[in-house]
Amino acid sequence: MGRVGRPMAGGGCCAVDAVTVEISGIMEPAAFEQLLDALAAAWGALLLLPLKGYEHNWLECMLTAPEAELRALESIERYGVWEMPLSVGGSLHELCMRRTFQGISSVQCEEEQLLPGNRATSPDPR
Repeated sequence: MGRVGRPMAGGGCCAVDAVTVEISGIMEPAAFEQLLDALAAAWGALLLLPLKGYEHNWLECMLTAPEAELRALESIERYGVWEMPLSVGGSLHELCMRRTFQGISSVQCEEEQLLPGNRATSPDPR
């Protein structure tokens, strides 16, 4: 599989293998070789959901802003995952982007294991 990302300022490499995108309880994991494709697919899937206006605007900014790719890349490199909580019809879900190894997501999103914004409860991505 191809590498995702681009070199960072200062010469450090900030590339990861392919990325798996999942919306817990809504969308099965899907693998993408390019991070921009993963961001676009996630945004496209979210457009089909009945999100509240503020949540729609926040997720749009997180996924489509010029700095979205770098923001996602930094989180995936640092934590192995980029998570964003969302509410659909009163149910909490998570949009997760994870590093993929040989076509398999490093860890599947599970609502019982991952709390929005709480890295301490995230399982070890190894």
